Amino acid sequence: MNERYLYRAKRKNWRELPKELWWIEGYYAYFKQNDNHCIYYEVDGFTLVCDIDVSTLCACTGLKDKNGKLIWENDIVSFTHYKIISETLAKDLGFPDFEKEEYKRNYVIEFVNTYCTYGLRFRNKSIHFPCKASTLYMHDCSVVGNIFDNPELLEVSNGRN
Repeated sequence: MNERYLYRAKRKNWRELPKELWWIEGYYAYFKQNDNHCIYYEVDGFTLVCDIDVSTLCACTGLKDKNGKLIWENDIVSFTHYKIISETLAKDLGFPDFEKEEYKRNYVIEFVNTYCTYGLRFRNKSIHFPCKASTLYMHDCSVVGNIFDNPELLEVSNGRN
């Protein structure tokens, strides 16, 4: 499958199913005649169709985390950040070496279409920046959940907001 056109959504009857069967990945289709949203997917060479809960529809970004897992719109990713006190400032403050503090922060990946911004971005409250492969690589990114199943992951991570 071409990752650029992949979508993921919860099945329409997801509440009645075990958690491992909630999500379906494939190609999205909408039928205006009967107002039906569905995803086509393949199993053992057969093409199947599944009705979906359209409020959970997520597009594939085409990007992968450090573990090779595909990243989708509305996924929550964890970044490793470093707070560094510069060497000159450290010496001025009387520290022999500069300090490096490591912390993690979670971000949701969302699509933005405004008058000045178009595309994917990472967001955590008021912090937001463009979603790029280089950013994923630099911050040791890993997918930890999504906003539908794990909204609490955006609240606080490692004592920082």
